[in-house]
Amino acid sequence: MVDVLYSLVDVTQRFDQLIFDPFYIQNLDMTSMMMKSFYDCIYSIEDKVLDRICKNILPRIHYQINELIIEQNSLERVLHTIDYPQLYSLLLMDSTEEVLLKYLTDNTTLRRLLDEQITCLKLDFKYDTTLSISETSSIMFALILSLLSYRRTVCYDNLIIPLLRRMINLEELILFLSIITEKNYIDGIQLYDSILIYMPRLNKFSFSIDTYIAEHNIEFALSSNEDTQRSFIRKEYGSVYSQVEMFPREYKRRCTSWSLPYRFESRCHIYSLPYQFKMLFF
Repeated sequence: MVDVLYSLVDVTQRFDQLIFDPFYIQNLDMTSMMMKSFYDCIYSIEDKVLDRICKNILPRIHYQINELIIEQNSLERVLHTIDYPQLYSLLLMDSTEEVLLKYLTDNTTLRRLLDEQITCLKLDFKYDTTLSISETSSIMFALILSLLSYRRTVCYDNLIIPLLRRMINLEELILFLSIITEKNYIDGIQLYDSILIYMPRLNKFSFSIDTYIAEHNIEFALSSNEDTQRSFIRKEYGSVYSQVEMFPREYKRRCTSWSLPYRFESRCHIYSLPYQFKMLFF
């Protein structure tokens, strides 16, 4: 959409009528993705493109925008250009904890939008295994949160859980995560005790969570697939599929029984049904 706005606006009156059709404008994608690799994407747009859009285009369409997709480096410029009275959904691409924290503490425009207008906030985080979340970066205003991480992360305990526990007003939660841990698999009991019990208003929870364990000396029995499936008996979950796999490092093949301690790689993939994500973890 950015390329269309930059290239075709004001070329002809007919083009303007098509481009500014409310059907297309109400969900505005202000990113331009370039793939460096499967997991490494750049969403920034050039300064000259951003300048033209902010000066000549946003003032003409701002009152029609309901949903906005934007990368973090353009956020401040776009939000301060003009008001968006109909905006209720914000997707922040390529996020980092440091920048998100800065915006949530220093950017009064964003805080006002989150407090008064935004009911759906989606965060697409850059991969970073060193993140730690601050108490001041709570985003408890949102009613809907979609948290996506396409690479394996070790930040589940020290970043993701503390963040989610503070979002007490959530009505819908979407998680797409691949987690590295030295603990047991993420299952229905763990999700409820660590996250869902802190969200009294939650009425919809969709997820795809892959737990990966690579450990030399695990001294506890990992859950079986049957155990994992039984952990989702609570009514909050609906239909859930689970798959547990074990790969002994010595033989590089699946195994259904093992002695403890043992050298292995193991994973468990759980997801809600019907499956709503575009990718599967392998």
